[in-house]
Amino acid sequence: MNPWHDVDPGKRTPEIIDCIIEIPRGSRNKYELDKKAGLLRLDRVLYSSVFYPANYGFIPRTYCDDSDPLDILVLGQEPVVPMCILTARPIGLMQMVDENEEDDKIIAIHEHDPAFAHYRDISHLPEHTLLELKRFFEDYKVLEHKTVHIERFMGRVDAHNVIDKSIKLYQASYNADGSKRPDAPLLESQKRAIEEAPGEDIPRPASRNLRVAAARRAAARLQQEDNYALGTRIVETPSDKNADSSQADSSEAMPPVPWPIFRPEFRETDRTNDGTTLPSGAASDGGVEAADPTASEPATIPFTETESATPNGMVQETQQQPVL
Repeated sequence: MNPWHDVDPGKRTPEIIDCIIEIPRGSRNKYELDKKAGLLRLDRVLYSSVFYPANYGFIPRTYCDDSDPLDILVLGQEPVVPMCILTARPIGLMQMVDENEEDDKIIAIHEHDPAFAHYRDISHLPEHTLLELKRFFEDYKVLEHKTVHIERFMGRVDAHNVIDKSIKLYQASYNADGSKRPDAPLLESQKRAIEEAPGEDIPRPASRNLRVAAARRAAARLQQEDNYALGTRIVETPSDKNADSSQADSSEAMPPVPWPIFRPEFRETDRTNDGTTLPSGAASDGGVEAADPTASEPATIPFTETESATPNGMVQETQQQPVL
């Protein structure tokens, strides 16, 4: 028996659905269904010090653009045993981009949990609950040097539409026995791979360019913050020129990512490491480029090196600090 192909999502889909739980609430183990074996596989333990804020699983007999069944987060009081069939009520949708690929999640409540059964739409949830969900997915892959971008939360009707679409795609892609249909339609990701193959000059949709560009900017910002905290040089945020942004509508341009609040402000003159001054906008040796919104060329932040010594006089560590 394969839970993906052999479990019926129910007669009341998409209002009420039966889903399969892979990861219990509060766990750091990333369990995933082995689609061929029909058993759970431990993919990894989360690198970050976080845990799943809700029971996490999938809706059987659904199919999405990432070649997996549709993901679902089920809110409830207690963790649920993995591979358990749980009756859930979808109340919303979380639009997410994981490593430049769409990976949306259905938000649902446990239909038989009296503390959550009264919720009918994502707008009824406490705001902090949505902040927890958003923050978890933004943080849980940071130490793997991967980027997740949460675009927005959407309501019950949008969730129902996504569920219906994924069920129709499954029915068009798989037979009743779970075998792949020979006439299965191409997924959007497969179409893009063909369109972007070498020698082809077919641009991606502008809306996707904007989403990918936003994810890349978020990754660059996180890397900058990590570098600054470690005392290493901050590199200039890469532009989105390589993200095919020329195809995007300028009226839909994403706002620039704000600099971290700890970045020093630029002055009329910048000091070099030897104490001399340079005109505003000039670069000094050993400086670090950083974006100045008022200048066409990046300004610089000079650094000095400081050493801390142990009582016996041995140098313990060397760090670079910005000259303010």
